[in-house]
Amino acid sequence: MAAYWILYFYVVITTLLCSVNKENLLYSMRHILLALLVIVLVIFSGFRGVQVDADSANYLGWFQGLNEIDGNDLFLFKDPAFYIVGSIISGLGLGISYLFLSYASVALWSKFQLIKYFAYAEYSHYFLYLYFCRFYFVHDMTQIRIGAATGLATLALILLFRKNIYLSIAAFILAIAFHLSVILMLPFFVLLSFGYCFESRLPLFLILCLAGMVNVNFDLFINILGLNDFTRIADYVNGDYDVKPISLFSFYFIVKASLLSFLILFRWRSLRDFDRMVVYLVMAGLLLQVALMNNDALALRAAEVFAVFDLILFITPFLFLSASFKAGYAVFIFLVGSIFFVSSLKIMGPYTLASIN
Repeated sequence: MAAYWILYFYVVITTLLCSVNKENLLYSMRHILLALLVIVLVIFSGFRGVQVDADSANYLGWFQGLNEIDGNDLFLFKDPAFYIVGSIISGLGLGISYLFLSYASVALWSKFQLIKYFAYAEYSHYFLYLYFCRFYFVHDMTQIRIGAATGLATLALILLFRKNIYLSIAAFILAIAFHLSVILMLPFFVLLSFGYCFESRLPLFLILCLAGMVNVNFDLFINILGLNDFTRIADYVNGDYDVKPISLFSFYFIVKASLLSFLILFRWRSLRDFDRMVVYLVMAGLLLQVALMNNDALALRAAEVFAVFDLILFITPFLFLSASFKAGYAVFIFLVGSIFFVSSLKIMGPYTLASIN
């Protein structure tokens, strides 16, 4: 596991170098340092061996079976991006490592791009640090389809907020091609299209009540919406997969819920429109997790659609803290990130390089 720790300390050092004062020469180089970090993360993920994570063996099976898929196969409609990208790579005579490299490039490039558009660009190094610690191993080295999809969908929503309508539409369509679950973000695209400003806290409390009702009447909710017959999630609700209730007392959930509650109850009036939109999106993920907590597969997959906004939320306090408190909060970010990192390592096997062909 030494490779993961070496990578972690490289991320930490990069984050520290980007934390220097604006007068320092290193501050003018921060974009180069962060771009280099993203490239290293892409390569580390792309050229891993298939035994490193839990999902690569499945991807290898799909990749090797692409030549057997005809034009009417349902796989094309369920995972069009995997089929298109995989077919191109296979057609070029390249191995699955290049598929992993492609997905990691899309996932990490999209997260690197979105930091240019949100109001916390000055603290983007903390965002990338938290992303690495919390979701890099989960998404970019395991659930690679959702990793690419959430990055593109998040970028699309932020582009729409910034009035880049056509780029937003293109990015969101591409995100859906990578993983259909990001369709859960569609209501927020509709709200932004109609100029909703997320000024009121009342909908947040109403949705909280709705989440509790869904949780109590989970089976009825599934039946009313006909989700038992929906191909993509039927396996999770019909007993084909071993699902179980999840606990809401994980460290990540508690920290996120605490920060969310603080911002809603005590800082709402000082938040800007973008900050409030982030709060709404994080609340959406949290409430989906609460509403579906009787089914761990559905709850975690639904909540992770909004995962990138979770990390943007962690950066929000930098905007209103005094200089002395910012330093303390930065230490808190490092400590929280280290806990996330250690927890994420539990899903990884020893790192090995793939045989390149």
